[in-house]
Parts: sequence; C-alpha cells; structure tokens
Amino acid sequence: SRQLQATVSKPNDLNGFVNNTMLLPLTAAVSKSFTPALAALPALAEGYQLTSPIQFNLNQVTASGGKENLKRLDTATFKLLSDDIIKEDFVLKAVLLDSIAALAKWNTTEIEVRGTVDRYSEVSFMLPITITNAPNTMDIELTSTSVVLKFAAPLSSLKTINARDFRAEVVYEHTTTGQFPVVISGLPNNAKQIVITPPTVSYLISE
Repeated sequence: SRQLQATVSKPNDLNGFVNNTMLLPLTAAVSKSFTPALAALPALAEGYQLTSPIQFNLNQVTASGGKENLKRLDTATFKLLSDDIIKEDFVLKAVLLDSIAALAKWNTTEIEVRGTVDRYSEVSFMLPITITNAPNTMDIELTSTSVVLKFAAPLSSLKTINARDFRAEVVYEHTTTGQFPVVISGLPNNAKQIVITPPTVSYLISE
C-alpha cells in the first residue's frame, strides 16, 4: 500500500502511459433459417413418378454471418450427389451449392432426400353425372349425361380401383354461362394427369 501511495502522489509519473490500442467497429453476426430446396429433382425412369412429395431429413437449415451477405441469400438450394435413374424408393445425399455455401456459415451443408416412387399407368372410366342442390320445382336437363374420367395412378393402386369408387356431379347454382362444372369425387390422393371430358356441361331448365 505504501508503494501505491507513492505512485499516486506523483501524478507526473503517469504521463508516460500511451494507449496504442485502436478500437475497431464490431460487426454483429446474424442468423437466418431456410427451407431446403433442390436445384433439380431426381431423374425417374420412364413411366415412374413420385407417389408423394419429396421429404428432407431437416425441415430447415440455418446460415449465420454478416448482415449484408445474408441479405443476398433467399434460398438454400442443394444439389443431389447422384444422377442415377430411379425406379424405386430412394434415400439420396444432397449438398449445398458452392455459391450459396460461400456466403455464410451453415449449420450443415449436406442433407438427406427421401422419396417414394412407383410405375404409373393411365386408366379411364365413363361415369354418369348426377345433379345436386336442384330445386324440386325445376326440371333440369343436362346436354351430356356422362363424362369420361382419365387419370394416371401407381400400378399398385390400380388393382383395387373401379368405377364404383368415383362420383361425377354438377351442383346447381345460378350461373350466367349456362354451364355447370363437373366435379369428381373419390380420386386417390396419388392420382395425376387428371382429365375430365367434358369438363363442363350445358343445361336446360323447364319449370
């Protein structure tokens, strides 16, 4: 304590201290989350299609870094490592595009991509059209009483599908076009390339 008192009692001794430290502005790191996306879908063999949406092992990936760099990021796009032609359910690796990976620090640059596929085939059915919601006081005559329903579905599903599974109907409502759209119910969730012929029907009303 004596030495301390001696030092403080001589203020001129402090004049030799010079602070050579330069304080630099700090750039705060920020983070941003993205839903993964693929640059290109897997290559499927002819006649094969996805039976459900592609899934990733991560719902989101996170980037951290400078605010300006993150402003330039609007997606986290991954590229599949394999370009094999696919005929069956798959689990594939995908890596973040180099141009995107270089803009920030990512919690991961690799994800797993899963999908289910099946061979698709087209089927068609002729269905009678029914009218719903029509007032009892009206006699409505459709210009077409049936439609052709055509769609593609996995072969594994087609084995159990028949015309009784579907219903074609038009819902009566006041319209200025003189036509009702045909609504189909009963389609399997994995049906694709759906075509209804005709898609609308004209009608006549007598009261």
